[in-house]
Amino acid sequence: MSKLSIVILDSDHNFLERTSNYLINKTDKFTVSSFSDLEKFKQFIENTKQDILLFSQDYLEEIKSMDINAVKIFMYESSEHESEGFFSIKKYQKIDKFVKEILFIYSENTGDSSYILSKNEEKKIIAIYSPVGGSGKTTLSVLLAKNLALGGANVLYLNFERISSMAGIFNNDSINNMTEIFLTARMNKNGIAAKILSNTVQNQASKIYYINPAESSSEYAQMTDDEIMSILDAAECLDEFDYVIIDFLGEFNKRVFDILKRCRKIIFPYLNHELSIKKTEIFMQEMKKLKYESSILANTIFVENMSDDVGLNNDVIKIPYREAYKNIKAALKNYGVGFEDLEPIIRQL
Repeated sequence: MSKLSIVILDSDHNFLERTSNYLINKTDKFTVSSFSDLEKFKQFIENTKQDILLFSQDYLEEIKSMDINAVKIFMYESSEHESEGFFSIKKYQKIDKFVKEILFIYSENTGDSSYILSKNEEKKIIAIYSPVGGSGKTTLSVLLAKNLALGGANVLYLNFERISSMAGIFNNDSINNMTEIFLTARMNKNGIAAKILSNTVQNQASKIYYINPAESSSEYAQMTDDEIMSILDAAECLDEFDYVIIDFLGEFNKRVFDILKRCRKIIFPYLNHELSIKKTEIFMQEMKKLKYESSILANTIFVENMSDDVGLNNDVIKIPYREAYKNIKAALKNYGVGFEDLEPIIRQL
């Protein structure tokens, strides 16, 4: 991947030196040119092609009058100057966040998400899956996401259920939703990662990042397997997140198996009654029949939910029924809820 050429125009020499050194020495994504002299900048920009231009308040009017073929980003110092007709970022902030915002703006503007993706090959996706109805998938997945997030991890929660219960849990009125992600997966796969970031919302109580459900419950079913995989690829490669928690319906088909095969771990909740146990046994038999022991069964954590027992027993994690889990919105706000029961799962991730 080629480096992005970035030019910085600012009268603050200390800021220029500090920022340039960081971009050159602490990242592998940029070639950097920096200027405080406007005339030298004009000469340079006339003779070279740049990907990104960062400029400060001192040069705002000059940049407005210049025709520069680059993604122009205005560095504002106070919120009153934030909106000046350009993409903008706060000038004085943590440098790593500053760089992430630059790359995000570039990706959004060009449709090229490659610069916000990680080269880390470690799997991040944790699937909460069960063909057993009423097994507590959503409650378990949200509590797991919460406890990972409160433990310091950046966690993205995605719900692929046809009829999602997310609105009743997070209660967010944002118009950003999975419909945008699905459309991008069809039209421009290179833009999926940036679209995920631009549609992500954070629940302040739990620190979980999430994306609101699609506008229509039929949209997930209309997606091709390739499009779904492209979304998961993009989410998993984003530097922004340490874990991606996927909560999806209990279908038993190739799409589900393909998703499960690529996961870091599969959390499989079931209930301690005859029909639920039978469905779990059928799942295990089918995985062996299809030779998915190493790719699925070996990575599956079986959870007996709403159990009469607690802890790890015969390789099954037993989570007891607790009154606190009935109100998931309240559980998200309560720091300690769920950690003791979910700790055996977290230790295996």
